[in-house]
Amino acid sequence: RRRTFIIFGVAAAVTAGAAYGGHRLTTGGQVTQVGVAEALDRYREQASESSPPPTPTPTASAAVAAVTTSTAPPVGTLVTPGVYQYATLGFDRVDVLTGARHDYPEVTTMTVVPFGCGVQLRWDVAVERWDSWDWCVEGNAIRTTGWVGYHEFFDTAGRNDYTCDGDARPLDAPAGTTWNMTCRVGDRTQSSFAGTVIGRTSLPVAGTDISVLHIRYDVDVTGESTGQQRIEGWYRITDGLPVREHLTTSTTQQTVIGATNFDEEYTIDLLTPTPNS
Repeated sequence: RRRTFIIFGVAAAVTAGAAYGGHRLTTGGQVTQVGVAEALDRYREQASESSPPPTPTPTASAAVAAVTTSTAPPVGTLVTPGVYQYATLGFDRVDVLTGARHDYPEVTTMTVVPFGCGVQLRWDVAVERWDSWDWCVEGNAIRTTGWVGYHEFFDTAGRNDYTCDGDARPLDAPAGTTWNMTCRVGDRTQSSFAGTVIGRTSLPVAGTDISVLHIRYDVDVTGESTGQQRIEGWYRITDGLPVREHLTTSTTQQTVIGATNFDEEYTIDLLTPTPNS
């Protein structure tokens, strides 16, 4: 999971210059929370328009292995559609103009709907801040095919649509397993993910221990925005759902008034292992 790096909307805000009056400067970091009820309403509307998610199938290499061995390799499952809740601690901020910061609400939602070859997960922090990821299951791994990041500062929307390729993320694998993925916004910005499995463990959620794979992503960002990101995640072994995730991002983008810095840090912990629907 799962992130965005360009200083979203900031270049447009700076270019607009005089169009930003006192109100916009003082409300640059406004946070409009998306409640569980609102997320459920949107999920039900989307679910009524969606086809059921496809049944995951083994990759070609897995199919060959199934023929040549007595036991077929494991196949992951798609995350069950619905609305999940997360305990949340975090913020994002920019230092352009007067500076602006979103302090994240204590509870956020992750909405999962059928999409394309699998499911789409959308993490709603606020109206002004959200991410979504398009996932497909390949054998015992999750492939991210696309990702959208949204940050809004000074009433200026910044949305970036990424396409991703490279290796799929393992649902379960030995410590030390590595893989790579690249996500791009056209020819503007590239985020290169280097993933490493730390190990298998379990985390308590709502009174039940959940088996998770602990992984780390080191991410280099190049192009219009440059910088680094570190993601440490604990993902449910059966379907890849984030059970805990900690992210830090620090990037710089050149604008008409000079270098502008963007930072984000958050930790999310799953509260509801079974979704509301």
